[in-house]
Amino acid sequence: MSDNNEKPQEPPRPEVIAEFDKCPVCGSPERFAETLAKEAKEKGHMAPDYEYYTNVIQGPVRQASWENKIPFGATITALWAGTDICMNCGTMYGLKLIKGFAHKPAIPPGGEVPPPGGPLIIGRG
Repeated sequence: MSDNNEKPQEPPRPEVIAEFDKCPVCGSPERFAETLAKEAKEKGHMAPDYEYYTNVIQGPVRQASWENKIPFGATITALWAGTDICMNCGTMYGLKLIKGFAHKPAIPPGGEVPPPGGPLIIGRG
């Protein structure tokens, strides 16, 4: 028997796994995108606390050929990584690595149930 007072389970929150503040090759703290973003912030073109990266890599952690084995409504692990380029030696490296989550909708967009598998929707938590 279910309890009508049960609260729905809150979705998992993204978790910062690692952050790096200097180049792993030469040790320089100077970064390309960060330098340009600082100039843009000084001109009022970006919010002062906005984090800007050269590149962002994100996606669900799953085997594409197993897509149809992931049930509708499932939450699976996803990754997010923000990168920048060292101004001293040119190395591109990860600054912030986040473990997030992807959600496969319980009811697909449009309400039509596609063949088993269906799309994954990447969310921030």
